[in-house]
Amino acid sequence: MMKKNLDQILAKSINYGSLTLLEHTQQVTQAIEVFAKHYAFGFDVELARKGAILHDLGKAHPHFQRKIQQHNGDSLADNRNWDFAHRHEISSLAFLPVFQQKNGIF
Repeated sequence: MMKKNLDQILAKSINYGSLTLLEHTQQVTQAIEVFAKHYAFGFDVELARKGAILHDLGKAHPHFQRKIQQHNGDSLADNRNWDFAHRHEISSLAFLPVFQQKNGIF
């Protein structure tokens, strides 16, 4: 699998604006900061930011990228090997150790 630059990793398909993962993460982070500061009194803004960043990182997984770009394999066997359910949210959990723990939560 070829490495991709940040501007090549998609969070949304072409049908939904071809938004990159970086752009999507920035938008979600900004939205959650506004919400946490103005509507959720007493909410930990830093924790909200971390959740916003973490929630879709699994979309960088090669399987998700292949599916979102609707890539067809070189052979039927190749397509069959890639044809399994993949939840990007589960892959996002692999990034959890990157976040520094604070009071038992990330």
